[in-house]
Amino acid sequence: MVTIRNAVPADYEKVKPLEDSLFQIHRQARPDYFQEQSQYTKQEEKECWNLNTIHSC
Repeated sequence: MVTIRNAVPADYEKVKPLEDSLFQIHRQARPDYFQEQSQYTKQEEKECWNLNTIHSC
């Protein structure tokens, strides 16, 4: 059985490369819409995750 759950701040090191790769795909497909990614600090990213709004930060 596979369990699917939301990422939590402790997952940062595992999730960040996946998130970066996905954002790169979006940027390549729609450079007019997806701008160069801002580099958030690890703490800023974790704060976004705690708000459960990682994609709107």
